[in-house]
Amino acid sequence: MVRRSHHQDTQHKKPAWKCQKAIKDGIASCPESKSIDEAVLEHAFLESFQLLADHYDDVFDAVLNALESTLSSNDGLEKVKKLTKEIEALQGKRKKLTDMYLDDKITEDVYEEQCRNLERKLNKKNNEREFFSESVASQKNVQNRMKEIRSKLEQTDSIEIFDRSVFESIVEKVIVGGIGQDGVVDPYRVTFVLKGMDDQVIEEARTKYKKHIKCNQ
Repeated sequence: MVRRSHHQDTQHKKPAWKCQKAIKDGIASCPESKSIDEAVLEHAFLESFQLLADHYDDVFDAVLNALESTLSSNDGLEKVKKLTKEIEALQGKRKKLTDMYLDDKITEDVYEEQCRNLERKLNKKNNEREFFSESVASQKNVQNRMKEIRSKLEQTDSIEIFDRSVFESIVEKVIVGGIGQDGVVDPYRVTFVLKGMDDQVIEEARTKYKKHIKCNQ
């Protein structure tokens, strides 16, 4: 599905998700698909999150602990430190090589050849360090989100509006549409495939969202 904006009225737009194949090839190519407002999906996530929080137990606690343990590994940081030392050593060799050339201890051809070799090694090490540095930064962001998730699950009333950071930390993917419990096709059945946990299914998400809106008017 792809995200599209459509006019709610003459002045306002609201985002919705639509089947990419139906948009490209026509609704006949995917007749069961329906456009679903992003607000419906967000509300469905809040409902599934509440179900998850209601069943917060030692099993889910163990999952969070395992994830946090993996994320807290210092492997990336240690690699950055090691690569930094290797880069400094190569830069020292390059400086020494330049001094030898200026003192006429090596020929220009030897100097240029060895310089090229050192530059190749430096570029490789710098690229590796940049990769692992980005990995460490990303790891810290995930750790912070996991702490936030734990806090929100322990205090279930703290998530009353859609929180994208929590959504992205928990949800692997979202499946829209499916067969309802009555065996009938439900285009507004939303399944949240969670990371390392059982899927959460919300039946008739649009109907439930409309009821929620009506109750809050």
